[in-house]
Amino acid sequence: MNTRRGWLSGLGLLLLIGLSSTGQSLEVVTIRLRAHAAAQSRTIKLGDVADLSGGPSLLREQLARLDLAEASEAGGLCVTARQVLIRLQLAGIPLTLVRIEGEQRVHVGIRRRSLTAEEIVATARQALLEQLPWSADEVSIELVQPILAPLPGVADDEEWLIKAELQPGQRPPGRVQMNTRIYIQGRERLALPVYFHVRLYAPVVVCRYRIDRGQRLSEANTIVEKRALDSFSRQTISPIGYLEKKARQTILPGQVIQAVDVEEASETVPVVIKAQDAVKLQIRIGNLQLTAAGQALQDGRLGQLIRVQNVDSKKVLLGRVVDNALVEIE
Repeated sequence: MNTRRGWLSGLGLLLLIGLSSTGQSLEVVTIRLRAHAAAQSRTIKLGDVADLSGGPSLLREQLARLDLAEASEAGGLCVTARQVLIRLQLAGIPLTLVRIEGEQRVHVGIRRRSLTAEEIVATARQALLEQLPWSADEVSIELVQPILAPLPGVADDEEWLIKAELQPGQRPPGRVQMNTRIYIQGRERLALPVYFHVRLYAPVVVCRYRIDRGQRLSEANTIVEKRALDSFSRQTISPIGYLEKKARQTILPGQVIQAVDVEEASETVPVVIKAQDAVKLQIRIGNLQLTAAGQALQDGRLGQLIRVQNVDSKKVLLGRVVDNALVEIE
């Protein structure tokens, strides 16, 4: 507060000179102290504890912003009329411009807002996502149980920070614990665990219509979907090159196709795109169609999913071969 005590020095004198030069008479600002007051920050200002009336509006505005004291973290404080008088003198305000009325002591409380569970969960979820080896569109992170602990409050001018770290030794996906800490004014005020369930999603081949034994997999009887991985996910067939396979046994609609369900087809579809070939990438977003230059990273047959690279962004994508040198991005 000491660094700001001189910010009003000379203001009263300037007002006197300005008003006298225009022939206006000076009116005193009345400072009426209240018995009780509430402030939203720990820095208590004159406008928090008193009603100001009369006098030049510029002076009233400056007086309202005059800082009086600093409240402790524990609670409020008491401001006296004498403290206000001394503070006015330190600020260089001529006492002939003000009149102090009302109570001799003002009991000031601090209005603090409580941090919300949503703020804590959002911070912990983002911290978890940053520590995972997968991108946001490959995982889902769900809160396992709500936060019920009483949360600390903060005033407007208090600095607060939420930090969260993954519990050592835990390996997502599955249930994980984020060790979360809340700091206010640089001091730790609360530590609590936040529990999430992490699910990893990946593209799998799903039977759309019944596929009989010996029947070839095709775009008509299958579909590639993103689904949560489970204990059987390592046994699913890859969506890359699956059209070269046929059913080893009957596959029913809705079934995720496993490696044991298929075998290599005896006949082969001709390769229309070879690895390292320049290709055109076609991307559909609603009714909008975008194209980009790409390069095939593997051989491809009509209807087959292959890996391609966007020449400009260098990003590796998965796309379906729809024509010679044309790949449609999934």
